[in-house]
Amino acid sequence: MADEWLIPDGEPVVGIPFFLAHPALMKLEKQMMFDVEGGTNQWCMQLLRHETGHVINYVYKFHVQKKWQQLFGHFHKEYPDTYRFRPYSKNFVRHLEDYYAQYHPDEDFAKTFAVWLTPSIDWQTQYKGWKAMEKLKFIDQLTQNIKQKNIKVIKGKKFCRFS
Repeated sequence: MADEWLIPDGEPVVGIPFFLAHPALMKLEKQMMFDVEGGTNQWCMQLLRHETGHVINYVYKFHVQKKWQQLFGHFHKEYPDTYRFRPYSKNFVRHLEDYYAQYHPDEDFAKTFAVWLTPSIDWQTQYKGWKAMEKLKFIDQLTQNIKQKNIKVIKGKKFCRFS
């Protein structure tokens, strides 16, 4: 549990907001913040798929592959304070709001993974003719390659987001 949706940098751990643990906490979050991020089943699953994309990337270290960097960009690029997005760009998938895939290469991968993982999306049809299709096919190939691989158990750093 955490105070927001998060993945500690490079760690294979998903932080899920504590207020999703109980309806009373969700009600309080809504009163205080006017919104409950991930407060519906659909929204929660979208966010969880996105965060899982980060975890998969970190566990398998996909971001060190040359092809990953060619498609998504440099993983260690600094996160900007703000970003300019191109709303009509077909280089990026559209998952949730704010064109967040355009923010950083790691976010681009996580959003693309989330679209790939969503059972109700026919990404082969929806993204046909888009540059983003190459990224989706790459993720499809990556996941096929890891199906039979065992991963080393990675222990994340202990940290506490609550103070």
